[in-house]
Amino acid sequence: MAAAPILIVAGLGGINVYQLHTIDTKTRFIAEKQVESMAVLGEVARVTNEMRIGLRDHFLSQNASEHTSGAAHLTENSEALTKLLARYGDALISDEKDLRLYTEFRDLSREWTSGAEALIAMAVSGQPEEARRVYVAGPVPALGQRLSNAQTEWIRHNESLARDASDEALAVIASSRRRLGWAMAGLVSGSSWQASRSRCRAPAAERRQGD
Repeated sequence: MAAAPILIVAGLGGINVYQLHTIDTKTRFIAEKQVESMAVLGEVARVTNEMRIGLRDHFLSQNASEHTSGAAHLTENSEALTKLLARYGDALISDEKDLRLYTEFRDLSREWTSGAEALIAMAVSGQPEEARRVYVAGPVPALGQRLSNAQTEWIRHNESLARDASDEALAVIASSRRRLGWAMAGLVSGSSWQASRSRCRAPAAERRQGD
């Protein structure tokens, strides 16, 4: 029985080592993947919004200079978006849902960009009024809204992944503290029991020696 407190502490210590590994895994996931994922998604959102606003200004503004800059910015931002999505797809996919949302957004962005480029080509070729009419009544604005919705869902999923990983790490820390408390209580209780047992044995041993 003297070894019982030591066994309790050793057993709980082994559990705590496993839990510390879990904490390390979760914190690394947050620090190394989710932080970068959210940074890339922030850039994706910025570039996508600039593309949509630029296209709208291109067709709804009466300023000719904005027509020229809108086309240039669309090309520039389209290239930037392609690079951001390639970076995310190569290294930052977290789970199957993240892959699905990434793929949905990527495909919608390609479809929207293709439509936007076709409208600008129509305007540049000498049909600006027809291009404006097609922009207002055609599918591109609706595609833009679907793109925005897909982007929002994708970002929220990654926020949820980071939050869940953080919550799990905190829960494991709390569990480790409880187990450490149990180990200390078991050690104190076992030591007290052992000391009490030793005190009870001492008089009996003295009586036997006296006899």
